[in-house]
Amino acid sequence: MSQLNDFDGYLNIGRETADGVREIYFACKDFRKPSKVLEQIISNYSSELEIEYEIFKDKYWQSLERFM
Repeated sequence: MSQLNDFDGYLNIGRETADGVREIYFACKDFRKPSKVLEQIISNYSSELEIEYEIFKDKYWQSLERFM
């Protein structure tokens, strides 16, 4: 969170926790920095947590329609 600031174009738009899984959603202007930050987090915590992530383009926010 401290590396992906909203004023730099990285908006934390939501999170969901259920059945032992936590999903965090960001809207970003650029995908390069978030992928580098996530790879760093994975390398630091891979022995403690199972971490997966997806980065994809969703211009019209259709992937978040289930929350409406």
